[in-house]
Amino acid sequence: MTKELQFKCPDCGGITLEEVMDNMEQRSNIESVDENSFVSYGNNIRTYNGKIKGYECESCGLIIGNKVNTPEKLVKWIKENCKQD
Repeated sequence: MTKELQFKCPDCGGITLEEVMDNMEQRSNIESVDENSFVSYGNNIRTYNGKIKGYECESCGLIIGNKVNTPEKLVKWIKENCKQD
């Protein structure tokens, strides 16, 4: 069974991540991330051309890491920065 990772912002304690795309104006709430780099999104997602610019805390805007711009890098950052149960 794949373990779902929990995000908790080290600055504000927020638990919702946003994915920020480059060359487009789209942000999607992330409902879950598992250790196999599978990212589950909220209901209101629109995808167009572009690439992932990075991730940030929805509550306070904290940018997640330096050059964390792939699901694999996000998994590594969460494992290193967010205590898991």
